Amino acid sequence: MKNLRHHILFLLLVSATAALQAQSPWLSADDMPNAIRFLPAPPDSTSAAFAYDVAQYQWGKEQRKDSVRLAIAVRDAVWSVETICHEFSAPFGVKLSKEDTPEIYKLLVMSLITTDQAGKRPKDYYQRKRPYVRFGEPTIARGDEEALRHNGSYPSGHTLLGWSAALLLTELNPDAADTLMARGYMYGQSRVIAGYHWQSDVDAARLTASAAVARLHADKRFRKQMQRARKEYARKADPSPTRQFEKRLQKAARRMMSAEEFEQAGLRLNDMEQYFNGNIVSYSVAFNEAIDQYSRQLTTFLSIHGFYFDIHTIATLRLYCAPDGTVRYCRYRFMGATPTREQEQTLVHLTEQFTESHPFPQSREYRFAITVTYGSDAVPQ
Repeated sequence: MKNLRHHILFLLLVSATAALQAQSPWLSADDMPNAIRFLPAPPDSTSAAFAYDVAQYQWGKEQRKDSVRLAIAVRDAVWSVETICHEFSAPFGVKLSKEDTPEIYKLLVMSLITTDQAGKRPKDYYQRKRPYVRFGEPTIARGDEEALRHNGSYPSGHTLLGWSAALLLTELNPDAADTLMARGYMYGQSRVIAGYHWQSDVDAARLTASAAVARLHADKRFRKQMQRARKEYARKADPSPTRQFEKRLQKAARRMMSAEEFEQAGLRLNDMEQYFNGNIVSYSVAFNEAIDQYSRQLTTFLSIHGFYFDIHTIATLRLYCAPDGTVRYCRYRFMGATPTREQEQTLVHLTEQFTESHPFPQSREYRFAITVTYGSDAVPQ
C-alpha cells in the first residue's frame, strides 16, 4: 500500500510537471538573473557549512517521526501549481484554484514556470549530488528517486517554487505576509525532511526565488497579470461584509457566541469585523497596529526568556481583552510541527506572565487572535 502511494505521488509529479512545461515562460533562463554569479558555490565536503548540511539532513529524518509534519512534507513533494493552491489557500485567506480564482491561478502558473528558469543554470553547472544519493538512503517519496538521481541538487527547485509563490501571494495580500512567508519557509524545509535536498540547497533557492521574482516585475506581461489578480483578490476579499456575512455576524453578536461557536459558524475572530453588544464594529487602523505591536512585544518577551520554536511552527494565540484593557490568555493553536507537552506548558506559563503585566492598549472589549513568530531555529531543551 505504501509503495502504491509513492507510485501515485510520482505520477502526480510527472503529470503536473509536464502540464507546466507545456506552457511557455514569460522569460527564459538567459533572461533571468544568473545565480551562478551571485550565489556562493555549494559547500565543500570538508567545510563547516557541509557539516551543518549533514546535521540538518539528520534533523530532517527526525522530523519524519512527527506524523503531522511528515504528511505536510509528502504533500509538498508534489511539484505543481495545484499543490501550491491547496497548501497556500488557508494562509492566503481565499480558496485558490483554477475555477475559483482564475486570474490569480494564471498569475501563479506563468510566474512560477518563469521563476523556475532561474534555477536551471546553477543546477546544470554544479550538478551537486543529492543527500539520498550520497548516503544511499530512502526518501519519503520513493517514486521520484530515480527521476531526480542525476538532477542537480543545488538550488532546490521545489523551494524556488514555494518561496516564489509565498512572495507573489504576499504581494496580493500583504496583511497575511507573516503566515504566507512562514508557509513558504515550511515548503522549503519539507525538502530537507524528504531527504531530497541539503539545507544549503534550500537556502540558496530562497535567494534565487527572490531575485527571480524581482526580475519578473520588470516584465510588462507580469505586471498586467498581477493587476488582474489584484482586482480579482479585491472582489474575493472585500473587507466590507456582504449581506449574508453581515447577517451571520449580527446573529453571532445577539447570541454572544463563544469563540468555538463563532468559528463553527464560518466566522473568523481576526477578521476586519468583530462583534460587541450586538453591534458590528470595524477594526480601525489603530487597532490593527495595536495588535501587531502587542504580537511583537510578546515575541520579544518569549525570546528574552529563552523560548524559541522551530521556525516551521506557526502559533496563533487567541485572546480575550476586557473593557479595562486587561488581557486574559485563552489558548494557542499550532500549524505545522506540534510542540511537545513540556514546550507548550512553558509557552503557556510565559504567555500568562506577559498578559498579566501588559494590558492591551485599547479600552474596549475584544476577542481577537494574533500570530506569534519566532526568529530562531533553536528548540528549547
